[in-house]
Amino acid sequence: MEPGAQLNALLPPVIELDGGRRIAFQAMGVTADSAYLTGPATAMVARAGLPAEGVLRTSYCRASELLCRTGRRVVRLGSMAQQ
Repeated sequence: MEPGAQLNALLPPVIELDGGRRIAFQAMGVTADSAYLTGPATAMVARAGLPAEGVLRTSYCRASELLCRTGRRVVRLGSMAQQ
């Protein structure tokens, strides 16, 4: 995401893992119109579920546009001890 972009609160970020498991991200709040997440989006992952690989899906809106875009990226999750 580029500077000034906002995460869509109606479709918060999620990592879709093999086997259908999903890791959903949450933020501390939303904007007054409930359209965007405020603050960093975070997710808790049990160490027993690591390492894992999946697809991170995000919906974000650029500051200068009135529409949201969808982003997709393959991610690998590992424990802090492995890094």
